[in-house]
Amino acid sequence: MAKKINKSEHIRRFLAQHADAAPKAIVEALAKKNIEVTEFLASKIKYDKGRSKAAKKSTKIVRKAQKTSGTPSNGRRTQARKKIGTSTVQIDDLVAVKQLSDKIGGLATARRALDMLGQLR
Repeated sequence: MAKKINKSEHIRRFLAQHADAAPKAIVEALAKKNIEVTEFLASKIKYDKGRSKAAKKSTKIVRKAQKTSGTPSNGRRTQARKKIGTSTVQIDDLVAVKQLSDKIGGLATARRALDMLGQLR
């Protein structure tokens, strides 16, 4: 019994023979063989080929960070600001917190100290 080939494998096999084919050409060529694939899938298989899972994951993390931090997608750096109530937390504040955390013995100790400070109010 022959093993069934999925659509992604059909695209990979087509790309092995036609490496410079555009996603639209891949869709049209496979449609002639009665294999329906989308341009999105063809593009994903063609351009993500050879990238490791770690590389793909790091790209997702960077995009997510750009969306949440306000960093423009064109790559220019701006100071990341996150609104908390009426104040903003800036990079300098985060660096100061990191230094304090290191000074008092780590993040867990810093959290306990902040909890105690909150109880004093």
